[in-house]
This record gives sequence, structure tokens and C-alpha cells, in this order.
Amino acid sequence: MRLQRPAVNRWSNIGMSRIVLAALLIVALLAAEKMQDSQSIRDQQYAQLNAWLDRQLADAAKVRAAYWNLDFSSKANYERSLARYRKHWAAMLGVPPAYRGPLHEKRVKIGEDAKLTMYRVWFDAFPGVQTYGILLLPKNRSGRAPALICQHGHADAPEKTVGLVDGPIYRNFARVFAEKGFVTFSPYLVSSYSEEHEPREGPKAWGRDMLFKKGILVGHTLVGVEARKFVRTVDYLQSLAEVDPERIGMYGLSKGGQYTLAIAPLETRIKVAVVSGWFNDRAKKNLEQGTEPGTMHFLTLTHRSEYYMRDLLDRFGDAELAWMIAPRPLLVENGDRDAAVHIDDARAEFGRVRAVYEKLGVGDRAVFAGFHGEHRIDGAESFPFVEKWLR
Repeated sequence: MRLQRPAVNRWSNIGMSRIVLAALLIVALLAAEKMQDSQSIRDQQYAQLNAWLDRQLADAAKVRAAYWNLDFSSKANYERSLARYRKHWAAMLGVPPAYRGPLHEKRVKIGEDAKLTMYRVWFDAFPGVQTYGILLLPKNRSGRAPALICQHGHADAPEKTVGLVDGPIYRNFARVFAEKGFVTFSPYLVSSYSEEHEPREGPKAWGRDMLFKKGILVGHTLVGVEARKFVRTVDYLQSLAEVDPERIGMYGLSKGGQYTLAIAPLETRIKVAVVSGWFNDRAKKNLEQGTEPGTMHFLTLTHRSEYYMRDLLDRFGDAELAWMIAPRPLLVENGDRDAAVHIDDARAEFGRVRAVYEKLGVGDRAVFAGFHGEHRIDGAESFPFVEKWLR
């Protein structure tokens, strides 16, 4: 039997060819599109998110105002009304649990002159972590002396505060106060960022930004971890026979000012605080995107993420942190040529601080010390202020 070939539907083949051709044409047309052709769509997506967040930020001051409810009926009631805010601030920072173990002090004498003796000191902050700093003991004291924590700033070290290493912006202020009869302690902060070191990447890279990121993953900010170290610093100073435990202050420049403003609200044994080269209108400072040379815009500095904490502006600006220092004496020191601060904004923000001190009847304890100059300790008003309130 002869097999029959199946009939070929040439019209069907033509239809399939057209479909294939059309599909190839579509693919070709799609492949011809360039990334910039859809850039406007992506730009719109960014603009929508940016506008939404800006609306939330615009409301932050109102949200923050509604959050705060202080009792000015008496100083005691004011202190009691601060309790919840101190608790919330500690939680936001992720301060580790309290530790009251032995200090295990190690002290090495490194210098002496007619006015003071200088030591390198280590003591236990909490298990596995020590505090290192330089202790100056004055020789001209009479009885127990006041003590001052002298905090260095970004990319520096305690050696600069005492004059062992040249640090003109500090004016050797730890030594100046020691020569006035104060016990001074200058702790070390890890204060530089990974982009400032070599290598910047890889297993040998290091910086406070890396510590901050690691801490955030387990519920701590770096300032919060250091807060526990500062509590132990006060414990240490109170343990010294040379120190009057009721007269301890803290004075910091730049990042040291940041830490003073962050720690003094939590540690009420700090009786006097001086914040130099840091105090700002925090919303403006953290959100500005200027281009003028010599200024620092945290928002676009990749490794300054530590200045951005969840819910910060809904709860705590610089003025609100200062409220938690009141009624203890507080001086803010800012230069009019300091790239780290905007002195007019800072002065206006400090007006909110002074108003609280005045309501408490202690307006003379809140001082804004503006000076003509750059990022440095000035001392013209701050040094007498510390002497007045810690003597």
C-alpha cells in the first residue's frame, strides 16, 4: 500500500512565520531601549519617597512637642518628670546593663612637675571592656578636689588634651584645670572613621562606623555602649581619695561635645556640663545638603550614619537633651567660624534651653558662650563657668 503524505497547510505556515517575525521585531524594539529612556520613571519614584519623608520630617517638631510634658511646679517634680525621658533616651541609645564589678585600676606614672602628676590609667568598664585615659592629679589642692572629665573630639586622643601631643584646638584644657587644682581625667574615644584609615576595605579595615553598625545589629549604638563606660568613669573618679564625689563635671569639644550632651542627661552625678563645638538645631544640621566649602553635611557623608537614629527627631533635639541636664549648670560654647555648627541656629535653639532654666528659677546656670573663631575650645567664658559651679 502506498503511504499518503499529510497535506501541508501553507496558509498556516505563513501565519506562524508572521507571528515569529512580529515577536522578533518586538524583542528587537525592546532591546533597542536604553537605560536613560526610563530614567524619568526612576526619578519620579525617588521624588515620591523623598517628598513623603520630607512631610514626616516637617511634622517632627510638632510630634516632639506633643511628646514632652515637663512639670515645673518644683525642681523635685521637674526631676521626676524627666525620668521617662531618660529611660527612653537610654533605650534609644541601647545602653548596656549596669555593671558594678571591681574597677581593677592599672596606673602608670608618665610625668610630674611642680604643679601636677600625670598617669596613664586603665580600669574595667564592664566585662571584656576597659576604659583608657590620662589622669592628672594636682599638687596644689586643699582636701578633696573637684574633678573634670575632659573629652577629646574626632580623630584625636587624650594626649592632646594634656599637652603630651600638640593639639592647639584643645588649649591643653585638662592641664589648665589641673593646674587650677582640679583632678582631670581624659578618656579615649574611638573617634575616627574607616574612610580615614588604610586599608579602607577588607579584614584590616577599622573605624567607629564599623563598631556602630555591629552594635545596631544587636540593639546598641556606639554612644550607648560608651555611655556605660562614662558611668564607670564617674564610679572611678568617685573612688579616688583626691576627688570630692559631689563635684564632678564634663567638658567636651566636637565629638566630645556630642558625648557630653548625650551622657550628662543620663548620668546625674555629672554636676556641670560644657558642650563645645557641637550644639546645633539638630534637624537643620542633620538634613542640610549645602555645597559651600569647609562645611560638614552629615546627610551625604557615608560614614556618619551614627548620627541618624530611629525616631530621633520625633523625640530628641539638642534642646531636649539639654532639658535633661537642667537644672544643673550647662554652658554651650560655639565659634562663629566653626564649620561644625551654625551659630545663629544654635543660639536660637539654645533659647529653648534657657527658657526651661528660667522657668526653674536658675537662668544663670544656662549660658551660651559665642566667640569669634573656628572649631576649638575658647575658654573665655567656659573656664570661669566651670570654676564657679564646681568650686
